[in-house]
Amino acid sequence: MQSRRPAEKDAQRPRVPYSHMDEHDEDLFYETLAELLTYANHVLGVVDDPTVSLRGDDRRLLDRGAVVSEELWRHRWIIDDFANTNPLGVARDHLEVARPWRHAVRDAFTCIDANEDYALYINDHRAFAVGAMRGNADAHVHDIPSLMLLTLLPFKGGIVTDGKTVHLSRRPIPSALGLIARQARELVHAGVIATADELVAYEREHPGESQISARLQRVIDAYLSQLLADT
Repeated sequence: MQSRRPAEKDAQRPRVPYSHMDEHDEDLFYETLAELLTYANHVLGVVDDPTVSLRGDDRRLLDRGAVVSEELWRHRWIIDDFANTNPLGVARDHLEVARPWRHAVRDAFTCIDANEDYALYINDHRAFAVGAMRGNADAHVHDIPSLMLLTLLPFKGGIVTDGKTVHLSRRPIPSALGLIARQARELVHAGVIATADELVAYEREHPGESQISARLQRVIDAYLSQLLADT
């Protein structure tokens, strides 16, 4: 695991209510996400693929799934349609898993701590404890602190990501470390969001559609356009 940075030393060790998917939960999560992404792609026409997924080892398909997922989280009404009308005729338990994803939190986050069980992220407002999924929670954390684009989802009472990470800045400039450490200390002291209910409540106060600045969105759009062109 990467070396620790000053931003981490003040981070408390939160208890996460959900971490490490078993085989059943992994199937439930990724099958539901694939169905939702496939429907979103049908509605939005992002890629030509008949089905879309963020599961597997094919980098081309994963990249295309990542592009579709970014469009999905920017068009939350699609989740409501999927859960309320069941256009693909999927299992009821999949609809119930997908329904609260209307309150996904998509933002730029700074990782201030990570281990195999959870990663601790901050944005401008709060700190979030995110449980591990298939692998360890720190598997995609290259350094601490580092800036990432993430989408946080409620699942099984806890918080997970949508299965992808867009690295925006792997290491901050040295002069920013003190500011990040102070912000991390203040946000963790204010309380860490670790449960699904807390995440949904946070999103209701900070609607997901407005969390990414126009400047950063342009950077993300350029990255996704290049990603799609490369596939």
